[in-house]
Amino acid sequence: MKATFKILFFVQKTKIKADGTAPILARVTVNGDMVTFSTQKSVKPERWDSKAQRTPGRNQEEKDINTALDKIQTSAQNAYYDILAIGIDVTPDRIKMRAMGTEEKVPHSFMELCKMFIDDYEELVKAQGSGKETLFRYNVVKNRVEEFMMAEYKVTDMPLDGIDKRFLDKFYLWLRSAHNNANNTAVKVLQKMASIYKMGRDNGWIHKNPFAQIKMHLDPVDRSYLTKEEIEKVYNKQFTSKRLEAVRDMFVFSCYTGLAYIDLKQLTPEEIVEKQDGKKWIVTHRQKTKTNVNVPLLDIPLMLIDKYEGKAKNGLVFPVLSNQKMNDYIKEIIAICDIDKDITFHSARYADFFIMPIFGERNLMFSILAS
Repeated sequence: MKATFKILFFVQKTKIKADGTAPILARVTVNGDMVTFSTQKSVKPERWDSKAQRTPGRNQEEKDINTALDKIQTSAQNAYYDILAIGIDVTPDRIKMRAMGTEEKVPHSFMELCKMFIDDYEELVKAQGSGKETLFRYNVVKNRVEEFMMAEYKVTDMPLDGIDKRFLDKFYLWLRSAHNNANNTAVKVLQKMASIYKMGRDNGWIHKNPFAQIKMHLDPVDRSYLTKEEIEKVYNKQFTSKRLEAVRDMFVFSCYTGLAYIDLKQLTPEEIVEKQDGKKWIVTHRQKTKTNVNVPLLDIPLMLIDKYEGKAKNGLVFPVLSNQKMNDYIKEIIAICDIDKDITFHSARYADFFIMPIFGERNLMFSILAS
């Protein structure tokens, strides 16, 4: 049912200021519910035309007041029709906040929603100091959706209600064909897209959920990892490229310590602690899960720390590249070493041996990996 909407302006004569003026208030009424708020303008009561709901406009000050009131009225009317078009409840408070510019702009399209979501996530990353890789992936999702819209529909944006089951099915197939994504990669893109879309549903900007209509399943993954002999082969390989050598060293360090990419990237000298027995340990916490990590450092990791001392920016231990570049170089390194396995930097966390020489029990290795 269409809502009834009305806005009027009046002078609050009971609040006369020292200069003889009184505040001009606005009252928005929707379906009998109302809210009254200050327009941040004031006028002498005798200079107010209650019938016209404006000043006579005889001088510049009065003309400026009338102009400000016109803007509030236009903004309130536009807010009313915008909220109706979105399909959410029209309330006096919503109109008031939008008319006075105190409410966030309601996104009408998926790209507007993406920008709002990513802007909020950036603020979260700044506050917590973590989550940069996840933020990067959300930006990738935004770019993929925009690229798909252009390829399939010849547009760079689409209304929120334009995202339906057919759109998602075609987007999944496009990811598999145009970008040669495996099922799991394409599904993870859709899952992050669903997280963005959920923000719109949680705020009442969208009422349907097309993601509930599609089946998203991850295929079981047989993780590839290097054996102790293969890691020794990689570590002992001589590279003419300093870049490949550096990536190799950081990969080997992760094999010996089990550190994830983001934890290695953010590792600081303060997180390398000497225990009472004189041995050095990494004492930190995982960025992803916030759980504690305590890893003893063997000879090779200690030598690698010394090798890169002072070479990283911002006082970090290692000069780590982006995750994508690290993975590209890892694949090149594995190929040069004649190892026929699909290895990424993340594979280092599943190295077959790195805890064995330290604890001698396989189950302890899994407990550290799980942390």
